[in-house]
Amino acid sequence: GKTHSFYTVCHERAMNVDQIAELAKKELDAAEAGVTNARQYLREAEERLIRARDQFVEADLRRNSSWNSMYRRLLEYKRTHGDVLVLTSKDSPHDVRKLSKWVQNQRVHYKYYTNGDTKHIKKHRIDALNKIGFVWNMLEHAWEINFNDLKSYREEHGNFNVPKKYCARLNSFVASIRKAMRRKRGGHYQRELTEDRIDRLNSINFAWGVKNPARTTRSAGEEENARGDDCLIDLLADFKGHYGHVHVAKMMSIWRSGAEAPAKQEYKRLTSFIAAVRNEHELFSEGKPCSLLDEEKVRRLTELGVKWKRPASEPRINSGWMKRKKIEKDGNDNGEDNDNNADGEFDVEQVEVSIISDQAESMADHAESKTDQIFDT
Repeated sequence: GKTHSFYTVCHERAMNVDQIAELAKKELDAAEAGVTNARQYLREAEERLIRARDQFVEADLRRNSSWNSMYRRLLEYKRTHGDVLVLTSKDSPHDVRKLSKWVQNQRVHYKYYTNGDTKHIKKHRIDALNKIGFVWNMLEHAWEINFNDLKSYREEHGNFNVPKKYCARLNSFVASIRKAMRRKRGGHYQRELTEDRIDRLNSINFAWGVKNPARTTRSAGEEENARGDDCLIDLLADFKGHYGHVHVAKMMSIWRSGAEAPAKQEYKRLTSFIAAVRNEHELFSEGKPCSLLDEEKVRRLTELGVKWKRPASEPRINSGWMKRKKIEKDGNDNGEDNDNNADGEFDVEQVEVSIISDQAESMADHAESKTDQIFDT
């Protein structure tokens, strides 16, 4: 009797386990179906979000604003000239120079954007410019053109010895990258010769023509250049003593106009010197090797009043409202505005994402909670 009772209890418990397992299986199937539905809903939500963003961009670009007006002029320029570079010369019409200035401003705003200062240009406007092949970095663009032309020359002639008469631009490009490699192997940082560019040049078996071994000490020529830099700083101090400032470029424009002659002809050398040290100061600020500057020279130049370039990551003051006040009074002289935060604009991500994504995530969370309950059981 005891044995029969024991088997009866075991059988009942086994039936209960089977029932629990069957129920758990149903719950698991339901949860998996919920997760599948939630994922499908998310995919559909993403598609709706993309369509809504595209519609928003199209609607925003149809608004009456100076940015949109210049954008449409850029489209017309592309249809006529086949590119969006908008290169100008002294003979270019006023409207072309105006458009060129606007294009340059977009590049500056994009540089700020990539460094976290996003108030000057919005992402959907960046996307709109990307769609028409906008060139954000002219130096990078020029390097790509030269590289492709050099590659074609190599395929046609079998070497990299580009005669100056054949193409002066390409001849200069080859000479510059070989010089940059010599300086790089000599321990100097070369911004234009990145590792990626070296790899690309090596991929076409570029003949560097560099035989000089790496040096850790300055040559006699470099020592002479260092002393020459000190002399130029002394010359700049003399310039400031005579004119009361270090705005050499401003004085150069006056000298060229013939309104005034320089007190010393040597002062003309200071224009290129200041431009070079201001460019190299960016490397110095990043702690990279420099060929012109050291701490003592930076100190002396700063004390003289040389204005260094502001880092691109440093936020700029958004003076759009001040510009609009000036436009109302004087009229817009360059087609530029700062209407990124103008009234009437909306952000599609705040409208669409908050509604669609929240619902989809809620469904997914519910399905996952069901799954967790089943596995806990």
